[in-house]
Amino acid sequence: MIKHASIVPLIGGNTLASQNIFGHRPDYLLSYSPFKANDSHLVNYYDNEMPYILLDEGGKYPHKVDVVTTCCPCAGLSALSPSASGTNAMNEWMFRSAEYVLGNIKPRVFWGENAPRLASKLGEPVVDRLRKIGKDNGYTFSIFKTKSKVHGL
Repeated sequence: MIKHASIVPLIGGNTLASQNIFGHRPDYLLSYSPFKANDSHLVNYYDNEMPYILLDEGGKYPHKVDVVTTCCPCAGLSALSPSASGTNAMNEWMFRSAEYVLGNIKPRVFWGENAPRLASKLGEPVVDRLRKIGKDNGYTFSIFKTKSKVHGL
């Protein structure tokens, strides 16, 4: 059985998709206190019975898993953000999460989704830094760009 978890799950789309694919709930949810309100939708869905660990409040992952998913905030690169850029401070959540997951949990796979601009010239500084984090921890980095129209917008 493949063990999985989520970091910064927000309202939970990726987490629920993983649950459907793997056939069971994730082992735990990791996040940071600034995302508690958005994460609460998923935490409540699991009737508060899912381990929900806030890393910035001293929490630690309970055990290794095979796959970690994320829906790190895309506001730093979103077309809806007037301050979108490859150096926007909101992008730090991707780096912080990648460093934690790849440096500590060391899953077989770490994947997530972000704004389409991640795969554009605007996102190059972010991709370069994520590639470095991956390489420094023995991972490779792949990116797939899709069209928003297939996402139900």
